[in-house]
Amino acid sequence: MKSGDSEQVRRYHLALPCVLLTILIDFLGLSILIPVLPIYAKTLGASRTEIGILFAVYALAQLFFIPAWGALSDRIGRRPVILISLVGIFCAFSFLAASDTLLCLVLARLLGGLFAANISTAQAIITDLTSPEMRSKAMGWVGATIGLAFVIGPALGGILATLHENNPQLEASFPLLVNAKLPFLFVAFLAGANFLFTFFFLKESHTQRAQTFDVKFLLRRILLPSPVRLALGRYPAQIKVFLTLFLILHSSLGAMEAMFTPYLNGRFGMNERHVGMTLAYIGVCMIVVQGGLLGRITRRFSEVKIVAIGLFVFAFSLLGIALAPSTRWLFGLGPVLALGQGIAYPVFLSLYSKTCFATKTGEMLGDSYSMQTTGRILGPLLGGLAVDYIDLRAPFLIGSILVTGCALWIYHHLARTITPAT
Repeated sequence: MKSGDSEQVRRYHLALPCVLLTILIDFLGLSILIPVLPIYAKTLGASRTEIGILFAVYALAQLFFIPAWGALSDRIGRRPVILISLVGIFCAFSFLAASDTLLCLVLARLLGGLFAANISTAQAIITDLTSPEMRSKAMGWVGATIGLAFVIGPALGGILATLHENNPQLEASFPLLVNAKLPFLFVAFLAGANFLFTFFFLKESHTQRAQTFDVKFLLRRILLPSPVRLALGRYPAQIKVFLTLFLILHSSLGAMEAMFTPYLNGRFGMNERHVGMTLAYIGVCMIVVQGGLLGRITRRFSEVKIVAIGLFVFAFSLLGIALAPSTRWLFGLGPVLALGQGIAYPVFLSLYSKTCFATKTGEMLGDSYSMQTTGRILGPLLGGLAVDYIDLRAPFLIGSILVTGCALWIYHHLARTITPAT
């Protein structure tokens, strides 16, 4: 091994824990709040529509600021951007813990989304420090970290949010710490601890800095994100279809995530702890599907069929959640939901990547992420409105119809029109 290669490997192994911790905190900050934030906001008088807004503003900030953080890291370096984002996450969750009005909650979530839009910078550090041969494995660690966050986050959030109820003596001894806001304080503590760890151990990975900072390009990317460019017709027809499907599917998924806690709380009386355990159970099922079954399934069936069948299964699980007569049904539907979502979404992304122009794959994959983020803006907003003005089950029923429509279109049309990238 050459000395340069060994030095690169050494820097990679030093940087990887910092990067993975940063990504873990980002997604813990999102997943911990899924069972906690709706019930906490409800105590402040929030309607379901306003709960949807709390989830939507977080994704809205990410949509606009992901390209800004990436471009800034090219100019000033990765390490300063990561450190700034960790300070911002600490401040956002501290603000969230101090919030006692709905307006403060909205501002705290907007601030949290702004500083959690650093995923592109974290991935850029891995790209800086890995050879093409090492990169797939490193990105696998990123995916595993995100999966871990969505398994332990909801359960941990539910446990911390109900700790004061289950242990009154702890609440009496530490009233400022052990209360319903403990999950927010915990994420703030993690961000602060990771700031110190990163400050002392993360070295700058981006040695070839951009000499110029194209402010006009950055403003165009911020002010004209992918949804706007899609509406203006800036994409080829087939790419336009894929991006529209990304929007519809992730709107359904975003509505389900945002309204899952209000639905279980309103219909079955489940508290944060019970909702968190249910979400953790579904997360474990998802890992089993993606880690143990997806590879076998993709070897036996075409990608178009896998996506269509997976979406049909996902639509069925959404319908089952809406019609479930008891919580026992939810645990039976957990593996079904994980199977449908777990095989459909990764394979759909793979299909999309094959339609991208080879010279613009990175940019177009970024566009797909922007459409997913837009779905997570529209989904919670529309889901909250559906609950307030139609029925508690409406987001799941409407989502089931939309996902079924996407599955039918993909099955009947996509196989004949998809062309590989050249």
